[in-house]
Amino acid sequence: MCINATLGNRWLAHTLSLSLEEQFYLILPILIYFLNTQILLAVLSLAIISSPLFRFMADNWYEAFNFLYCRFDALFTGVICAYLINNENRKAILKKYSYLQIGFLVLFILIIILMSVKKIYLPHYLENSVLSFFYSLFILILAGKVMTKHRQFGLRDFCH
Repeated sequence: MCINATLGNRWLAHTLSLSLEEQFYLILPILIYFLNTQILLAVLSLAIISSPLFRFMADNWYEAFNFLYCRFDALFTGVICAYLINNENRKAILKKYSYLQIGFLVLFILIIILMSVKKIYLPHYLENSVLSFFYSLFILILAGKVMTKHRQFGLRDFCH
C-alpha cells in the first residue's frame, strides 16, 4: 500500500490507525521500563521534534500520514502531558510556566483565526505537531483547573 500510496480496500483503511496504536503500545512500555524519567522525557521530546522532519522527508502522503515515526508528535505529546498531570511537582511546574501557557494559548487562538479567516495554512508537515502541542497545552491548563476545583470541594480521591 505504501508503494502505491493508497489506503487499499476501504474495509482495510481503519487498520492503519490500529497498527499505529499497536506499535505505540508495544514501544512505550519498553521505553518506560528501561529509561529513567529524565532520559525518557528527553527521548520523547527528541521524537516529537524529529517527527515533522520525518514528514517533510517522506516520499509520499501515505508515508507522512501512516508511519509511526511520522506520528510521534501526536502520540508522545500525550505521554508528556500525562506525565505532567500525574507528576507530584505538576502544580509547581505549571505555576512556574503559567505565563507561557497563556501566551501559547493566545497564539493558538490567533493561528486558528488566521487559518479560518485569512485562509493561511501551516505547512502539512507542521500541522500535526502544532495542533498536538496546543491541544496538550489546553489539556494541561484544563486539568490544573479541574484538579484545583476537586480539591476545593474535598474530592481528593478523584485527583490522584
